[in-house]
Amino acid sequence: MTPVRTCIGCGRKADRDELVRLVLARGEVAVDPSGAEPGRGGHVCPGCAAQAAGKKGAFSRTFRTSVRPPDPERFAEEVRAAASEGKRRKG
Repeated sequence: MTPVRTCIGCGRKADRDELVRLVLARGEVAVDPSGAEPGRGGHVCPGCAAQAAGKKGAFSRTFRTSVRPPDPERFAEEVRAAASEGKRRKG
C-alpha cells in the first residue's frame, strides 16, 4: 500500500506516487523528482502547482519556517516536468 499525502495547493489526499515532492533547499522551495532528498518535504499535485505557489503561507506552513514563495509560472513548469519524468521512470 502506497502512503497517502496531502497536496499543499488544493488539499486533495492522494497516493504519494501521484504527487510531486518538494523540499526546502538553501532556503528555497525545490522540486525533489527522486522523492529521496533529506529533510522535511511537502507534496503538490502537478495540476495545481501554480495555485500552491500563490497561496498565502502555504509553503511556510508546510516547511514550518518562513519561506518566500517561488514564481508561480516557473514553479508550475518545474513540477509538471518532474511529474512527467516520474511517470516515464515508473513505466
